[in-house]
Amino acid sequence: MYFNDGRTIYSPSDLTRFMESPFASWMDRLYLEFPDRVTPEERDEELQLYADAGITHEGKFVEELEKTGHDLCWIQGDSRQQKAERTRDAIGDGRQIIFQAYLNLEPFAGYADFL
Repeated sequence: MYFNDGRTIYSPSDLTRFMESPFASWMDRLYLEFPDRVTPEERDEELQLYADAGITHEGKFVEELEKTGHDLCWIQGDSRQQKAERTRDAIGDGRQIIFQAYLNLEPFAGYADFL
């Protein structure tokens, strides 16, 4: 969750968090709007291990896709707008696999590991 030109933008993770705990989601929003009123919990080391393992698996999967000759488009850019444009172009070009696609339709925006 972040502000963009005065509007709140929600990510897929924000939606998941809301489904798991509306209160936790509310607290995230409170922290976004009033960071001096709330002290966020420290990151959970176990959850970080899961996240790191997921990133490692993702990297190996991308390598395998490249080795086996799949049409893989890796979205990169300096800004969200640039990534969104590159994602739209890749979709329009009919690319087989799009990695780290950036999709947005306010008030939602976020990354898809694979399209």
